[in-house]
Amino acid sequence: MIKNVKIGINLLWIGFFGGLIIQNLYFWSLSSEGVLFDPFIFILSCLFVLPINIYELWLILKIRRGRNWARWTFLITHIISYLISIFTGLFDGPKTNFYFEEIHFAASLCSMIGTIFLFTPSAKQFFNRSKTSELMLENNPVKTLATDAGA
Repeated sequence: MIKNVKIGINLLWIGFFGGLIIQNLYFWSLSSEGVLFDPFIFILSCLFVLPINIYELWLILKIRRGRNWARWTFLITHIISYLISIFTGLFDGPKTNFYFEEIHFAASLCSMIGTIFLFTPSAKQFFNRSKTSELMLENNPVKTLATDAGA
């Protein structure tokens, strides 16, 4: 794997796990403020963000496998997410937890920088190479498998 892609994916993982920490801190602070005191509403809120987490995890795994469409989808999804956060004020976390804003900023920054690494020229070569090998496999699977095996 190309170094820029590896760095980018590692930063995406850091951003992903930082986001999970932020979600837990956010729900914990809402429950401590009495907003999510009802356990049913707390569980419902957690279940609401679960598909979003699975979607992001799935995209990172596809990016790791060299899927160009996943790289673009991740970029577009995060641009939309940041725009929504800016206009709705979601970057303003609960004031009960001192580290919320710092962790949120660090996780977002890691995701942003990781995405930039995925769009460097050498990273583009990685994603194009993956696409080329996929097309070769679709067109002639026997020849490609024999070539990959060293025959």
